[in-house]
Amino acid sequence: MRRLWNRRPFLLRPCSVRILVSSTLVVAVSCGNFNLFQVASTPVVIRASRTGCSETNISRIVAFTAESENNDQTYHWYFTDGVVLHGQRVVHVFPGSGEFNFTLSVGNELIPGSVSVPVRGPVDGFSDPFGDRCVLNEGRTHVPTGTQVTYRTNPPASGGHYNSPGLSPAEPGVYDTDAVQPEVWVHNLEHGHVVILFDCDGSCPSEFLAQLEDVLAAAPPSKFGNKKLVITRYAGLPVRVMAVAWDYQRDFDGVDQAGLLAFYARHVDQGPEDEP
Repeated sequence: MRRLWNRRPFLLRPCSVRILVSSTLVVAVSCGNFNLFQVASTPVVIRASRTGCSETNISRIVAFTAESENNDQTYHWYFTDGVVLHGQRVVHVFPGSGEFNFTLSVGNELIPGSVSVPVRGPVDGFSDPFGDRCVLNEGRTHVPTGTQVTYRTNPPASGGHYNSPGLSPAEPGVYDTDAVQPEVWVHNLEHGHVVILFDCDGSCPSEFLAQLEDVLAAAPPSKFGNKKLVITRYAGLPVRVMAVAWDYQRDFDGVDQAGLLAFYARHVDQGPEDEP
């Protein structure tokens, strides 16, 4: 196996692929038969898309997906920085912009390729591979308590916020008539919390609030052992329910417990400050 790997660049050049990463790009690859390796000529589709919302990392984090007509294939990705990832879908963080080589092993087939990682790309409105919406980053400045911050995005997913122990960050809970101000819960986002916003036409039905309480109860603790989830009413919300994390949002028609908890699992502990 080691000899095969060392001789790969020469023998597999005819089926190499070059990927220029844009919002989404699809490349179809079909390798020829190489008797030495018993390579099957199975068509393989490689999809590459940027992920991550921050302007500093959106171009460096790339999600790769390989698809083949044979569902029993095994997939192994070899990157030149020494990282080896396994599976049909992998996410790799590149060290910066530029041209990077990789090799995809699909069953007995080896496909070398290269990916061109741009310096920077569009952020606002871009959706990551899970469908979560990227939101314009507005910084993370501390402002005096009582200041009303004018956010460019409504509701915000970053920006100025209070830094007042006992007030901000807010404690986990469901807040209806005592809604938490965005200047408070944006601080929660900075610490890697998730905030679920909701709105009702008038008073919220008790069943609806009970469903939100169930989501809070089902959310697992963070790596610090605390529950990083605030659920609060937000007047004028354009949808019934919205999940918000630092730089991310996702809309829901109602209290979709599975969807909300999946969003929480993806984003908890992912804020710019590694704090409880």
